[in-house]
Amino acid sequence: MKQKLCIVLILLVMTGLFAEGKIRRPQQFEVKDADGNIFALKEDVDKVFDMLGEPLKKENLWAIYPEASCGFYKIDYENISFRYYDNENKIFVILIEGDEYKIVDNDITVGSSYEEIINAYGEPERLMEYFDECNSRNEMQLLYTTQGTELSYFDAGDEYYSFVVINIDPETKKCDEIFISRAF
Repeated sequence: MKQKLCIVLILLVMTGLFAEGKIRRPQQFEVKDADGNIFALKEDVDKVFDMLGEPLKKENLWAIYPEASCGFYKIDYENISFRYYDNENKIFVILIEGDEYKIVDNDITVGSSYEEIINAYGEPERLMEYFDECNSRNEMQLLYTTQGTELSYFDAGDEYYSFVVINIDPETKKCDEIFISRAF
């Protein structure tokens, strides 16, 4: 998992010019469950607790940094996880690992085919293939961002945007994980 996050961060640094001119909709970065509940970046994490109840696991990923000015929490439910900073309590990351959670705009989910993803999002800003050591298999990653679109914005000189990374099993050509996050 740490390797995937590192790869995602590297991809973010390298995507500055790739998103320009892309048309993105906020609903391409929101998640719905089978009951119609919608989860979006920047929403209060209490909404997750209200809709899904107590998580299976809650962990402060920054607990190893006693001098940190805030906590960075990961809350796990069955087939979906959320991450948030406790100083603002807003959803920062949504990780989908099961097909009962779908992207609001296009119903892309775990199990969606490569072709369905391309039809829904278009060609990715970045496509990368690598070996996932945690799962001992090859992976393919598709990256889509709002950077350089009407959905990105500047605050105090920093650009803020959202991104989605879709992991594909290169053998089956099916999605096996979706990672949605904010970036700055």
